[in-house]
Amino acid sequence: MIRNGVPLPPTVHPLARRRVWAMLAGSLAFVVVGVVFPVAHSTVKMTVAGAPAVPFFGFCAVSIIQRLRRDRPELVLHDPDAYLARAPKLVRSTASMNARLGFGPAGMAANTLTVPPEAVLDAMRRHCPGLEVQH
Repeated sequence: MIRNGVPLPPTVHPLARRRVWAMLAGSLAFVVVGVVFPVAHSTVKMTVAGAPAVPFFGFCAVSIIQRLRRDRPELVLHDPDAYLARAPKLVRSTASMNARLGFGPAGMAANTLTVPPEAVLDAMRRHCPGLEVQH
């Protein structure tokens, strides 16, 4: 976005590392519960309850570890038009599905950001003054 002939610098928000570490601890706790319940109680009910927890929360834990290991900001607000152009195919198809449902092209969870959602919205409106936001 250019304002008064000068490009706006990108708005950068870092990862809320403490929250993400807490999410990792929760995921690992559910993996442990998913293993312990079927072993300790060895009933069909506990096995059915615990078996899906291990791969699901294991995948969550791996994803969270990857997020913690990468050394880049959690959110950079700069050029909304270029976002979808360079996004992976899955993101572009999700954005087109959202558009068909009447939503905007991007949705975001603010629980891993160090700022409140209102600060993100303010930055988005600075970069795109005509932006309509649904929440």
